[in-house]
Amino acid sequence: MRVGIVSYYAPPQGAVASHRVLRLSRALLAQGHEVHWVTIDDRRLPEADATLAALVPPGVVRHGLGGPTRWSLGASRSFFGKVLRNVYYKLSDRLPIPDRHVEWVWRLRRRLPALAVQAHLHAVLLTCGPHGQLLALPRLRRALPGARVLVDYRDLLSGNAWTNAGDAAVRENVLRHERELLRLADGLFVNSAQAHEVFAATVGELPCPVEVMRNAADFGLAREIASRWPAVELGTGIHLGFFGTIFPRRRMLPVLEALARLPDAVLQRTTLHAFGGGDDSQKLLEEDLAK
Repeated sequence: MRVGIVSYYAPPQGAVASHRVLRLSRALLAQGHEVHWVTIDDRRLPEADATLAALVPPGVVRHGLGGPTRWSLGASRSFFGKVLRNVYYKLSDRLPIPDRHVEWVWRLRRRLPALAVQAHLHAVLLTCGPHGQLLALPRLRRALPGARVLVDYRDLLSGNAWTNAGDAAVRENVLRHERELLRLADGLFVNSAQAHEVFAATVGELPCPVEVMRNAADFGLAREIASRWPAVELGTGIHLGFFGTIFPRRRMLPVLEALARLPDAVLQRTTLHAFGGGDDSQKLLEEDLAK
């Protein structure tokens, strides 16, 4: 089969979702399928992870649809850029749109159906977020009536405690729109049993199956990385890793408070490694460390 994976994040972007796309692509290629990535143009990335770039399987066909969105970039230096970024920020608080990656959604709605037809895709998997990718489903379904269209939720849209702030009427409209869009899919995946329960309680029953597809390790990939790059020498003692971008609802402070309760003898042998983004993430990390 020819399988298209639609994901704003893909190697060489240094994002958690990029690793998932990489692992899934390796699994599909190993089973003899042809894999297409519909993502942003890697030549226009402000930063790229050379290690991830080197691990992209040679069989992947990449379709780059423009550069990063205003929301994923840092603060603009131009007045026009600042105004546009603020407009996108306010839109998702006042209108029933799933997220702030507005330009990416426009590109997918306009270009994904024709691209999928030209590539003769048998199946299309949309990995969310950004959840705005769902808005491409109606046109995609009309363009490829015989293809399998699947949606992979890494994080819930409605019912997500981290994104449920804002106007109640807007949230209700997002939920209604979400139900309508997901009825066009052939299947939906969530990443945990708890997410499945919350989804069922919030969204209700859909005509397509909703299944749990947990995050999985790729041990072959781990062995390949270990053979291609030198191992990091951590030294003796206890080493803890905190992975993922740090933002207001995922702070380091609870981890630091828990560590402070350890006996001094244990604490002196413990090293905490924090892997996060820059800009606001760096600022929040420094604030927590100062406390």
